[in-house]
Amino acid sequence: MTNALRQTGTAPGVAVSGTIAGSGASPDRFVARPHDLAALGGALWLAAPTLTVFAVPTTRGAEARCG
Repeated sequence: MTNALRQTGTAPGVAVSGTIAGSGASPDRFVARPHDLAALGGALWLAAPTLTVFAVPTTRGAEARCG
């Protein structure tokens, strides 16, 4: 199940990246766009744990202990 979910997320990511990068016929754009995509990917990668820290509630005290 986990591998199927990973592949489901990867396929659209590759398709979108290829669409944004464009054709190799214009080398300047083809080289510049992947750099932009890398910056965007890095920003999203940093945003995910930040969002998790603030959005996921934590339990403290007696409720956090098992048993």
